[in-house]
Amino acid sequence: MSIQEEAERLRAIASSESIPVGVLLAAQQSLDSVLEQTMAVLGMQAQSFGNIAGFIGAAKQAIDSGITACQAVETAIHDAADYHARG
Repeated sequence: MSIQEEAERLRAIASSESIPVGVLLAAQQSLDSVLEQTMAVLGMQAQSFGNIAGFIGAAKQAIDSGITACQAVETAIHDAADYHARG
């Protein structure tokens, strides 16, 4: 495999669904839906709703960190491909 082919392969990896940014975004949307549904049942004043909302907020922050990390992986692979192509 030529250096250019290897660089193109790296770019394909970085752009593939193997890096789960979309999955993490979908998870955040699911949590938003759970929050809305829970609020509809319990109301915003219920103490248990406050607890649930706090856990969902924490989960979404963790997912945000995961998204940031996955985007860094994509960037690093693209950078490696560019460097590799310059050979």
